[in-house]
Amino acid sequence: MGLTVEITEETSGLPSGVYDAASGLVDALEGCLSGAPDPTADPYAYLRELLESGACAPAGWTYDSSTCTLTYDDAGGELPCTLTVDLCDEAFVTSVGPPTAWIPVMYGGSVPFYCGSDMLEDLWLSVYDTCTCEYSFVAPPDINKAIALCLRFTSTRTVVFGMEPLDQNQSVALINYLPSRIEPNIWIVPYTPLVSPARLAITFQGDPPVIGDSAWVTTLPGLTRTSPFGLPRLIRVGDRRCDDWKRRHVERVLKPFVRSREDEWDIRYDWCHPDGAKSVNQVAHMMFLKLDIMSQSLEAADALRALRVQKMLVTRFRLRGEHWTAKKTDKSKSIEFVERASGAPSWFADLAAIEDLGVMRAWMYEWLCVDEDGTTRTPADVHKYFEMFANGELTALESHGAPNGINMFCFTELAFMLADLELAGSLAPDVEPGFWLDMARAFAIACEMFVFAYHEPAMPGTICSYKVQNNPVWPREPDGTTRSDGVPRRALAESDRDTIRTNWDTSSIATDAERLEALRVRFGELVYHALRAEFDGRSINPLVAIKDMSPIA
Repeated sequence: MGLTVEITEETSGLPSGVYDAASGLVDALEGCLSGAPDPTADPYAYLRELLESGACAPAGWTYDSSTCTLTYDDAGGELPCTLTVDLCDEAFVTSVGPPTAWIPVMYGGSVPFYCGSDMLEDLWLSVYDTCTCEYSFVAPPDINKAIALCLRFTSTRTVVFGMEPLDQNQSVALINYLPSRIEPNIWIVPYTPLVSPARLAITFQGDPPVIGDSAWVTTLPGLTRTSPFGLPRLIRVGDRRCDDWKRRHVERVLKPFVRSREDEWDIRYDWCHPDGAKSVNQVAHMMFLKLDIMSQSLEAADALRALRVQKMLVTRFRLRGEHWTAKKTDKSKSIEFVERASGAPSWFADLAAIEDLGVMRAWMYEWLCVDEDGTTRTPADVHKYFEMFANGELTALESHGAPNGINMFCFTELAFMLADLELAGSLAPDVEPGFWLDMARAFAIACEMFVFAYHEPAMPGTICSYKVQNNPVWPREPDGTTRSDGVPRRALAESDRDTIRTNWDTSSIATDAERLEALRVRFGELVYHALRAEFDGRSINPLVAIKDMSPIA
């Protein structure tokens, strides 16, 4: 977990002293935050507690505990105003940037900096958890003439924080770090690779980024050839004109390929509605398209509620894996993963979380089980579509709906919590009894299929081992589909899927409570093997270990 200052607009008019002061605050608070005993707790509450005790006072800043504000001591009179940061609960927002380019910020939201009585909209203080994954790109033939790498990201929930080449000791200045003239999904990285393939580390929050296309900018002479299937392989800018001209030329070449999130939704919607009958693939796509549109269109209190639930779910499946790590490490002790108990830790569903989950339950049922014409989709169809989703059969369109990370485990954790709360009487069932227990098994089956389909060969069990392949070579049609679906390397045969379904069979277990517990125990072991390198650093092939898991008795 770390802190960052996020820049949401052009900052040419912002005095450098303001940014320097804000950056100094971030550096100081990040050191304090690294010592938090409970990484799942509210980070801002922890910082307020430290600041009030005087144990974490950043240089140049004064903390007022009565108002929960930090004020910069501008002794040199360099700033045009009084710079303050409000750390009270009411100061948090769930996004930064204009509504047309909504950027979700998880784990507590963001806090704006204030300058006098007006908000300084350029700067925000955000808490985030990040991962860093490596991506490879074939360098151009004249490698020494490359001056930049252009990337087109698909619109997902991923938030990118930075990029850095791995084949040389060079940090890069990112162009269009946040939404700007050519939309947020086009990135230009100034970069001259030393070797091929060029390797780039991308730091992000959420699931690993999905890169739809890439192109190199080179100083070779000649015209850039356009491509009907994606970005051109090379964008030629020559070596005689000024850098500003080169930049404008690159943007002109890239602009036809820019698609906003809404554009991608429209493309997918049109593809899902042919003139004739819909295929099973198109019907399944439509379910995930609705899930995507509805979940990413939440605003204000609803968006904050969804982020709180997402944090809870990610925390739970990670704790489940850590529990198995402790259990495997110390076999002499009886270590139990307690789902509900008095004095439960902060990740457990307290009364406020139960309210959030009750609302999320209604949303998820509507998004998954009610078709666009208002008809109810059967649980069996939801099961089928999730298996197609997990096995890579729904990637004809490169963007929404393609599973691009291990956070798919969140579906199972949500179903576990809803089934548990209904069995305990904390939530009254709002659909047929046993629905969420049934969904928990279906989601767990899909998660195991996903692990096999999307695991990178020879990679250990880490977050970065499960992602959609970047820099695809399939020809791309103008409507965004591919001529050949991007089926993952290890897509499972039907016989293998039957084996997985059998391993999760709970029909021989007498009660719903016992069935739920059996599912949770096996799911915990699945998480442990899938992400073992994250928990204990062991580079064990997760697929071998998962195949050796015992079925539910």
